[in-house]
Amino acid sequence: MRLSIVYTIIARVAAASGPRSLTSTSGTFHDLQTFILYTGMGVVTTLLFWVFAFAFNAIFQDKTMRYVGAPIGLGLGCWAKYYLDKRFVFRAQVAP
Repeated sequence: MRLSIVYTIIARVAAASGPRSLTSTSGTFHDLQTFILYTGMGVVTTLLFWVFAFAFNAIFQDKTMRYVGAPIGLGLGCWAKYYLDKRFVFRAQVAP
């Protein structure tokens, strides 16, 4: 009896994430794709922040300069995140 419940759950999940949702803007596949892209863009912009902070530290050999590079990297990272998300994550869907 319990095994049939598990099979039912698996079948419903498979049906919900089937080919219909692969092309739509809603559904499990689209949500997963959006999450992965959003997370990836966050990782890229976080690396930009840290590169600026440590590059300023390495170039000027001063810990204080790391705190100068950090806000520059943060600002550029936020700017880049906005445009990367706008272009790759939350792109407008063209009506068929």
